[in-house]
Amino acid sequence: MKPEGHDFNATSDPTRSNGAHASYDPGDALAALAKFLKGILAAGGQLIAVYKDRARLSTRRMLTALAGGACAAVLGAVALGASAIAVLRGLCGGFTELWGGRVWLGDLSGGLVAVVLIAMTFAAFVRMSERRWLTQLIAKYDKDRHEDESTEPVAALSTENGREAT
Repeated sequence: MKPEGHDFNATSDPTRSNGAHASYDPGDALAALAKFLKGILAAGGQLIAVYKDRARLSTRRMLTALAGGACAAVLGAVALGASAIAVLRGLCGGFTELWGGRVWLGDLSGGLVAVVLIAMTFAAFVRMSERRWLTQLIAKYDKDRHEDESTEPVAALSTENGREAT
C-alpha cells in the first residue's frame, strides 16, 4: 500500500538521478535534528500533561471514596446509636412495668443494666487484648530462646548415667 502522491521509483534528490553524488548540507541535518528535538519535547510535554491528569483523577477518586466512607461511617454510627436508644427505651419500659408503673425506677434499672453491659464489654475487650499480647510475647521469647540454643556450642559428649556415651 503506497501513500498517495509519492512515487517510490523516483528519487527525491535530482542530482542522484544522473549518478552524481549529492552535496552535504549541514544546515539540513541541523534542521532535522532541531525538528526531532522539538518533537521529543512536545511528546514529553504531552506525557507530563497525561501524568498530571492521571494524578488529578486518582486524587479525585480517592477523595470521593474517603467522603463516601466518612458518610457511611456517620450514617452507621447514627443508626447504631438510634437502635441502641430504642432498645434502652424498651428495656426501661419493661422495667417500669416490672416495678409496678414507677417510671423513675424503670429508667434507673434500665440505665444500670446499660452501664453494666458497657463495662462488661470493655472488660472482655481488655482481657482479650491482654491474652493476645501475652501470646505474642510467649511466641517471641520462645523464638528468641530457640535461636539462642542453636547458637550455643554443642556439648562435647552426651552422658548416659554419668558415663560417656560410646
